[in-house]
Amino acid sequence: MALLTYEMSPFRAPLPALSVNGGSVVVGDKADFRVDQSLQIAVLTDFCNECGNCVTACPTSGEPYRDKPRLYLDRPDFEAEKDNAFWVEADGDTTIVEARWDGETHRLAINGQVEYTSPALRATLENDTLAVVSAEPGSAAVDGQSLSLESAAQMYAFWRGMSGSMPQIPLAGVEGTKVAHPGYEE
Repeated sequence: MALLTYEMSPFRAPLPALSVNGGSVVVGDKADFRVDQSLQIAVLTDFCNECGNCVTACPTSGEPYRDKPRLYLDRPDFEAEKDNAFWVEADGDTTIVEARWDGETHRLAINGQVEYTSPALRATLENDTLAVVSAEPGSAAVDGQSLSLESAAQMYAFWRGMSGSMPQIPLAGVEGTKVAHPGYEE
């Protein structure tokens, strides 16, 4: 029950290389970010006990419970995870997607445009193409640092696939859709 198969149409975004120079973000050459496989897997962590049974059945010799995007429904559990953790919530007409990599939280706010925030970068991106509308260094950026929009693209692709083919997935912030943590009492 923990592994979710979701479908998405192929997605391509030409992501520019970014760097910090003199307190500004400089946009460089582009490289394609691609998701070509239409069927994707995500892990609903509230139902995964990390038993490893999915490893036995995985046709690609992967470890789905570790390799695939891990969707959290419990905020403290999400915040305690250092890598490969996703959180999705609704805030009015805006969808918020957060992810944790290397102990840092990255955030997308999707409503017409895509607002991406990481410790080293703040950027406004076009919806559907992820073309850079504007970008500025985040609080953790240093001069000469190379920056990437790869995390933003991974989060966007995850949201795009999940929202398009699995609208029943619970979202934090939407009344009546939260699956309560077993120890949670109101």
